[in-house]
Amino acid sequence: MMNQSNFSETDFWKLIEQSQNKDISQADFLVNKLSNYSETDIIQFERILRQKLLDLWHENIIAVCKIMLGYISDDTFLYFRCALILEGKNVFEIALQNSDNLVNKIKIQVFIENESLLYVSTQAFINKTGKIEEDETFPRYQSQDLDYDFGNFPIQGKPILEDDFLIYFPRLRKEKSNYKKPQNAPSFSDTKT
Repeated sequence: MMNQSNFSETDFWKLIEQSQNKDISQADFLVNKLSNYSETDIIQFERILRQKLLDLWHENIIAVCKIMLGYISDDTFLYFRCALILEGKNVFEIALQNSDNLVNKIKIQVFIENESLLYVSTQAFINKTGKIEEDETFPRYQSQDLDYDFGNFPIQGKPILEDDFLIYFPRLRKEKSNYKKPQNAPSFSDTKT
């Protein structure tokens, strides 16, 4: 059982904002900062991150990811959600409230690099405790009830057909006017299990 943490959403977003525009990667910055917090605060960071990933588990976000990349897979959708979080609270809220307003607000280019956000809590916990082998005390274990990866939560919103992107996301679609679904690119529905 986890002790009570005082680490809040405000603290979470403050760390995310501080991690931007540094000489080191956002993930490395976050690990370094988070390693100075208590074990329960590190676990709470993981729980807040997982909740934010679940908040972005939405059909609109799937559509935006398809528009920006031209295709989608389980991994790219997860990394895209990480990227939205790393852009900060303002971009995160825009994504949830009116995804079309993300035009000119998001500069996501290398999505695979955003995967490292998923390991920040684990690395900070290792740094804090000196433990190397993951056990039931680790943040991921303590946060299993907020599983963002295996579809244990229903996806929010209604599916948006690619033919309707211009209707729902006119600004993004216009900005990404070169959008064409690549031949044989997986769709999200092809990769869901």
